[in-house]
Amino acid sequence: MAHRAIELAAVVCLGLLSFGSGALADAQTYKERCVKCHARAATLARSLKGTTPGEKAAWLGGFLATHHVDDEVERAKLVVYLIGLTAK
Repeated sequence: MAHRAIELAAVVCLGLLSFGSGALADAQTYKERCVKCHARAATLARSLKGTTPGEKAAWLGGFLATHHVDDEVERAKLVVYLIGLTAK
């Protein structure tokens, strides 16, 4: 599990570095997968567990794996998108 969290944190860090270029695709993934039940992404992002972006990313990645997002690529996009919203 710790190894998986490190991998996810690395994906998130890389995603945050390029947040501007992928933000539209990540927002689209959120719209397609989450908005039906979670209308406001910013509100959801503020409720993520953890203190640092890495802690939030690890928690969110684990949560999404059990919450309707089986695809790892989509899960990573959602993590990058929501963590990016916490930085604003």
